[in-house]
Amino acid sequence: MDLSAVSAASIQMHTQETLQAVSISMLRKMMQSQQTEAAALIEQLEAAAPPAPERLLDIHI
Repeated sequence: MDLSAVSAASIQMHTQETLQAVSISMLRKMMQSQQTEAAALIEQLEAAAPPAPERLLDIHI
C-alpha cells in the first residue's frame, strides 16, 4: 500500500468518526428538546384538568 492510499483511508475513517459524533450529538439535542416539550405538555394537561374529588362513587340502577 502506498502512502497516499494510507492517508486517504485515514482521512475517510476520521471523517466517518466525525459524522457519527455529529449525528449522535444532534440526536441527543432532539431527545432533550422532546423531553422538555413533553414535560411542558404534561404540566398544561395537569393545569387544565379539574381536581379529582377525594371519593368518587358512580352507581347506575
